[in-house]
Amino acid sequence: MPNDWLTAELTPAQSRSLSAEQKQQRRKARDRLFHPTPYDKLDAK
Repeated sequence: MPNDWLTAELTPAQSRSLSAEQKQQRRKARDRLFHPTPYDKLDAK
């Protein structure tokens, strides 16, 4: 698994190998990546 698997584009096979919990984390991380909240902007500093 690429270590940026939270935000990387995965192949369908890699995607299938993720647990439901990982998929949820991934969805949240990608959400944050594409729609950063004001809090994330503060954390980034």
